[in-house]
Amino acid sequence: MKRVLLAPLASAVLALVAPAAPAATAASTVVHVGEWVSPHLTVHASPGSVVHEPGRILGNMLPSWDASAECYFDRGAALNLWGRHHKVWVKIKWGWTGYAWVWAGGLRSHAGLPFCTP
Repeated sequence: MKRVLLAPLASAVLALVAPAAPAATAASTVVHVGEWVSPHLTVHASPGSVVHEPGRILGNMLPSWDASAECYFDRGAALNLWGRHHKVWVKIKWGWTGYAWVWAGGLRSHAGLPFCTP
C-alpha cells in the first residue's frame, strides 16, 4: 500500500482559500518643524501663489513637531522669515480627514516628496 502525503496538498488548498494579506501602503514622509521656528509655524488652507497670499490660517505647529507630508508645491506665496526665503510649500495631513499647507522654510527638510499642485 502506497502512502500519500496530504500535507503539501492541504497547504496548497489553504493558500487558495485563505484571505490574502492586505497590500502594503506607501509610507508617508514625515517632515519636522525646525528648531529656529519661533514662536510657531502657521498652517494654511492653501499655499497661495506668486501673486496671492497663503490661504486662511488653520492652526500652528511648534518647533520639533512632525507631520505626515504628501507632496510639495514650488510656486506658492514667497515668505521671508527666520532668515530664510522660500516659495515652496508642503502639503500635510491635517485633522481627521483633511490636508493643509505649511511653508517649507519652517521645516528641517522636505526631500523626497513628489511635486503636486493645490
